[in-house]
Amino acid sequence: MILLRDSPQKFILIIQESTGKCNPVENEAYRRHLIWISYPKNIKEDKRMKATGIVRRIDELGRIVIPKEIRRVLHIREGDPIEIFTDNDGVVLKKYARIRELGDYADTYCQALVGALGFSACVTDTETILFAAGPLKKQLQNADLSETFVNTMRKKQTVLSPEGYRLLDQDDTIFRLASAPIIQSGDVNGSVLICSLDERLPLRETELSIIKTAALYLGKQLGD
Repeated sequence: MILLRDSPQKFILIIQESTGKCNPVENEAYRRHLIWISYPKNIKEDKRMKATGIVRRIDELGRIVIPKEIRRVLHIREGDPIEIFTDNDGVVLKKYARIRELGDYADTYCQALVGALGFSACVTDTETILFAAGPLKKQLQNADLSETFVNTMRKKQTVLSPEGYRLLDQDDTIFRLASAPIIQSGDVNGSVLICSLDERLPLRETELSIIKTAALYLGKQLGD
């Protein structure tokens, strides 16, 4: 089966071989390579799960193609790392966000930036704000990032926007913003950013330099 569940990590795919109960298959060799969509008992109550209506065969190397439409909707790009789990009789594929390894450390770092600069502070992966602190935490925590911001981050570029910037995907709020990508082994893993709606807070090259230093430090922590 292939099931989708919305989450802060963007998606979970659960893949399980057909038992033949839904659609009996006489050829056992064929049945071993058939992916059938159904709901296992342990997740039947989760209303966020969505059947895709798609059947895919596993090839001789054990590979299965995630359809282009699903990859587009869930922002899965070529080269994105996918983490593999097992769940009872199924396999769970989850978009890998290495930034999560920082855990409470990233959260504490955000709080330190708030205390030092007065802005709300966030640590993101390449799609979502994972850790947030400060006055705007409720609005920012677990919010999806705008396409413009994601593209800028993936290009390893910084942002300094005292006049205002659309940071979030489903929110038209214009934030005063400074951000820098978190890079480890040449790959962008996320970003550090500060933002505010308060025009009285200074947002200059000085604040951007602090954010760049924070991003560099967190990138080194991922490499340890």
